[in-house]
Amino acid sequence: MPAATPSIRFSSLPTGPPNLGLFDKLPREVRDMIYGCWADLQLNKYHDPQTKACDVSRAIRQLKMHPIRLTNKQFFVELLAASIRTRSFCQSFSGVSMLREFVKFVSTRLGVGFPIGDLGLPVFVLTFCSKYGRPRPSYLKAPSRKLRVGLRKLWNLHDDYKLETPNFFLDIDYGRAKEYMIYYMNSRQQRGDLTFDCKFDDMRAQIYPRDKPASIKSLQQAMRRLESQADDAYTASISRSSRHPHPDEQLRAANICAALLDLKNAGIPRLEAIHQESMDQSHQLWEAMENQYNVGDFFSLMESGLGSAGED
Repeated sequence: MPAATPSIRFSSLPTGPPNLGLFDKLPREVRDMIYGCWADLQLNKYHDPQTKACDVSRAIRQLKMHPIRLTNKQFFVELLAASIRTRSFCQSFSGVSMLREFVKFVSTRLGVGFPIGDLGLPVFVLTFCSKYGRPRPSYLKAPSRKLRVGLRKLWNLHDDYKLETPNFFLDIDYGRAKEYMIYYMNSRQQRGDLTFDCKFDDMRAQIYPRDKPASIKSLQQAMRRLESQADDAYTASISRSSRHPHPDEQLRAANICAALLDLKNAGIPRLEAIHQESMDQSHQLWEAMENQYNVGDFFSLMESGLGSAGED
């Protein structure tokens, strides 16, 4: 396992570290502003509009592209710290290899601590998205296999690199609300083209196993966003039918509005309940992991005790 490296207290650095060239004459506050502008240009353009997190694979590509050999080490350490200190990073796929490479690059190769705010891993529940409004009863009794696997990957990352600073999160992706509406309409032998009126993001909410208030805030924001998009789609569908009074268009609008109402009245509350349950279980599991002497034995016990309940 990689050896933990001591953190550098950037606030204790002298005002003008040696060998920074022109930067040597600038106050630390001014240098931080310059570093921040670079970070905005290099990293923020890759951030996810929902999680506000930078994609790990793109971030590490940008960090590795920096001309380390041509740059004073202290300058690069300051630049790196300013780039990632207050940002969230999330891997774009469920494997943990790129996330591990990112952690290793920052904490081992550069010899600095890990000043990242949030560090996340996605959990895709795509097989569940079309029926999320009517889940199997077993789904609410135990975390899904993917949720447990995601927690274990984060824990191993935390354990291998002795990471204390990052606030880990799981980015739970339930698919698209449009898929739920199609399922609803097909189950009632209704038809309608949803392409024009229903512009939905993926249904996503983050679980912070070490920070319950942050998890609750993420859930509230996700539900508000989903409700707002449903309202916009409802208004757009009504407006379109009023401009096109053809009977087929009227029927199409009625079908879409019925699906949207079911989404708001049944789908969203049940999705919220499912995510709330997963959130509570994640916090309990993480707390239990922190209290276990042998984490490996704990995971084996947890998986054998849960059996197949809640599997995807």
